[in-house]
Amino acid sequence: DGAMHLVFVNGHFSADLSDAESADEQVTVASVAGALERGDPAVLGDVLEADPGRAFSALNEAFAADGCLIRLAAGRSLEGPVQLLFVSVDQDRPALINPRNVVMIGDGARLDLIESHVVLGAGGALTNLVNRVVVGTGGELRHDRLQIGAAGGTLIGRTRYELSADARLTQTLATLGGALVRNEIHAVIQGAGVEANLNGMYLTRERQHVDNNILVDHAAPGSTSDQFYKGILDGQSRAVFAGKIVVRRAAQKTNAYQANNNLLLSPDAEIDTKPELEIFADDVKCSHGATAGELDERELFYLRSRGLDPVTARNLLTFAFAGAVLERFAHPAIAEQARAGLLRGLPGGAALEELT
Repeated sequence: DGAMHLVFVNGHFSADLSDAESADEQVTVASVAGALERGDPAVLGDVLEADPGRAFSALNEAFAADGCLIRLAAGRSLEGPVQLLFVSVDQDRPALINPRNVVMIGDGARLDLIESHVVLGAGGALTNLVNRVVVGTGGELRHDRLQIGAAGGTLIGRTRYELSADARLTQTLATLGGALVRNEIHAVIQGAGVEANLNGMYLTRERQHVDNNILVDHAAPGSTSDQFYKGILDGQSRAVFAGKIVVRRAAQKTNAYQANNNLLLSPDAEIDTKPELEIFADDVKCSHGATAGELDERELFYLRSRGLDPVTARNLLTFAFAGAVLERFAHPAIAEQARAGLLRGLPGGAALEELT
C-alpha cells in the first residue's frame, strides 16, 4: 500500500513486525527508544517538556518507554504515509502502557500520518498516549486516527498540535469500541493563514463511555478552524463532547466553526455536549452548535415502504449519518476499516454490508 509501518505491541516497538527505521538529517522515522539510545535532541527536549496541570501527561513522562519519532526537514515529504499501529494484547495482569509520539514537520514539508489503536482480547490494559506535533511554516499534515477493538479496552490520549503560519492540518478520527476512551486535542494556531480541520466520529454501545475534549487556540490573526464531530450512542452508553474555541485579542480576522451532532439509538443512552466560544477579538466570524435526536420516523417509513426490514432500515440511516465523517479520512484503507468497524458495532450490521 506504499505506507511505512511501525508496530508497537503493548507499548514496545516490534522491529520484526515493522519496516526498517530511517534516521538521518533529512528524514527520521524511528522508535523513541532507539532515538533515546542515540541521544537524539528532538526526543530529549520533548520528554523534558512539561504539560502543566495534566496528571496523565506527567505519568506518561515518568514512565514512557517507547513511541515514534518522525522528523521531516524543511521541504521534505515521503512518497507514502507513515502508519503507527499500537496493538494491546491481554497479559497476565493489568498493565499501564505509556506511548509517546513526537512529530516535527519542517517548513514546507508534508506528512500523511495514520495512527491505529487495536485492542485484542478482553482489553485489560490502560493506554496513556501523548502525541506532540509541530508543523512548521507552510507545512501540511493529514492525520488519520482509528481506535477499534474489544469493548473492555481503555485509552486516554492527548494530542497537541503547534501550527505555524500557513500550515495545513486535517485530522480525522473514529472511536469504535472501548470501555473508556478519552480523546484530548489541543491545537495552538501560532501564525497567520493556518487552516485546521478536526473531524471525528464515535460509536458507543452497552455501558461504554467516550469523551472528546477539544481546544482550538487562535493566538494569531487570519486563520481558520473547523470542528466537525458526530456521535452514535446505543444501549446504556454515554458520550461527552467538550469543544472550545479561544480567539485571543491579537487574532483578528479569525474564522472558527464547530458542530457536534449526535444520534441516540436507545432511550437509555446519554450525550453531554458543550460547545463553547471564548472570543477576545472583535473582527471574527465564529459559530457553534450541537444537536441530539433519534432517527427520523418519516425516513424509516420511506425505507420500509421500499421493502427493507426495520433493523436494516435503521442501520442504513445510521450508517449514512456517520458517512459524512468517514468520507473525510485521507486514506481509503483506513476509511474502509472504520466503515467495517462501524458495521460490526450495529445490530444486524452484516446484512447492511451487502447493501453498502
